[in-house]
Amino acid sequence: MRLTLALLALVLVAAKSPAGENPATVVVIYRTNCDDYDKDGTGDSEQIARYYAARRGIPSDHLLGVKVELPGGANPFDKYLRWTWESYRSALVKPLRAKLNALGRTRIQYIVTTFGLPLRVQVPTGKTDMSADVALAQPFRISEDGLHSGRYYDLQPDGRYGAQHFEAFRARHAASDPPDDIGYIVSRIDGVSVAACKSLIDGAIYADTYKLDGFAYVDNRYGVHSDAELRAWQSGGHYFALADIDKGVESTRSYFQAAKLKVRQQPDDESIGDSKAGLRYTDGSPADVAPRALAYAGWYNYGRYNAVWDWLPGSVAIDFDSASLYAHNLFMGSFDGMALFNGASGAVGCFAEPYANGHPQPDVFFAYYTRGYTFGESAWLSMPQHPFVDFAIGDPLMNPYGRGRSRDNAISLPSVTVSTGHDGLHVSIVMTGKAEIARARMVVADARNDKLLAPPTYHDGRYQREFGLTAPRPRSDHAWIGVVVTDPAGNTARVWTEWKA
Repeated sequence: MRLTLALLALVLVAAKSPAGENPATVVVIYRTNCDDYDKDGTGDSEQIARYYAARRGIPSDHLLGVKVELPGGANPFDKYLRWTWESYRSALVKPLRAKLNALGRTRIQYIVTTFGLPLRVQVPTGKTDMSADVALAQPFRISEDGLHSGRYYDLQPDGRYGAQHFEAFRARHAASDPPDDIGYIVSRIDGVSVAACKSLIDGAIYADTYKLDGFAYVDNRYGVHSDAELRAWQSGGHYFALADIDKGVESTRSYFQAAKLKVRQQPDDESIGDSKAGLRYTDGSPADVAPRALAYAGWYNYGRYNAVWDWLPGSVAIDFDSASLYAHNLFMGSFDGMALFNGASGAVGCFAEPYANGHPQPDVFFAYYTRGYTFGESAWLSMPQHPFVDFAIGDPLMNPYGRGRSRDNAISLPSVTVSTGHDGLHVSIVMTGKAEIARARMVVADARNDKLLAPPTYHDGRYQREFGLTAPRPRSDHAWIGVVVTDPAGNTARVWTEWKA
């Protein structure tokens, strides 16, 4: 990663405005001609958009379908998929402007893009790729020859850790800024499948509702810095040398502690989960596993992800590296992308080289996120350059630290149905009642026996509301299908369903 200097001012100002979590402030964009990869009868992009709107209570007229003609027969899983400038303006920007004008420009605060919409756009100046999502932040300033970005939700003059909530920021500048300078926060709901995208949504809502017991992980490389050293770095807050990145990552520790999270820090020149003998967290526990993760800040896991993570709903991962969210909807191994695939609810990163002063800054993100700012607000504040190659994946309304959450101490029995197909038994599991997401495991037995139903572990995958499991057809004409589900709080329920040929 090449390094350049960025000097940012620091003004510590207490947040005064409530976080904006109103679903009526959201517009959701989906691709109308997206393929139906999960074969449910609806294009995957539209399915994800409508699911998100239904779960969050977003009004139906806030959904915007756009037709995307992909060049060269490309598909949404092409990691280099990009808009041309002409198609970006005509197929996306123009209808978005019309939608915003119809709904009222100032009523909308968040724009959500979904699976199937290209992430990159080739801007006319220099023919370089930039984040199509971040460019949408000021749609009324996009012209034929490029972006003419005015003053937007940058880090000054409010300071790196003291910026206002977005709603207050917009109100403050409404009288003085030109109408076309009205800005929006943009976040993406995307992933390797419809199930993965639904998991992002479900995890965000669960985390907003229930207080979970978990850990915040800090993975820096240059040992433990004193509080005085970190405060001195924060007063300048620049990302220039590798030592600056290390201090920026470790600075998250103070915000985690202020939010009363249990912190596990691994300060060795290794990564959490590496095979080095005796690798430990500063609390003395072995650093070969990372159970019940609520937050992660680390560096430099370029193109690598150790499969030791157990992500809880509402968890966010930021690994500071040159391709931290590269190929986010493929099994490519970028740390943030793999964290999302394995159950994290949000990530902020880049799809190309950002240089040290262009990557989303973990200290800034977690300074806000743990103080009750939405995921969208926190992600936007953490991006030091607009637009560039950075972007965010996650529900922008997610705000687990800004709500009075309850303990989830009950779980309702799931709805379980069994059907017989040519390839075996199809078991559908849908969570009901208070605990809306869980992990599930299934057994086929001759008789009901709860001892056969071992609790699911994090190795079984992400938390979801709906499961589709399969099993070979039993040899006999009569069997019992056992399902065990465990929610993020550790509550467990068992259901037995009788099957007859």
